[in-house]
Amino acid sequence: MDCIRQKLGGVDSVSMAVAAKICGHVVDGRLTPLDLHGAPELQVEARHSGVAYTP
Repeated sequence: MDCIRQKLGGVDSVSMAVAAKICGHVVDGRLTPLDLHGAPELQVEARHSGVAYTP
């Protein structure tokens, strides 16, 4: 979650979709859902951006 928060904030901020691609893990050529347990504000952002996540 720290990576996502860093990418979403600050001077060089990016969209949630881009942050997910940068910070996510690829398994068998597929991006796994972000683990956003305990981060309801990031879950809302992910939901609005269409980014897969686990609550």
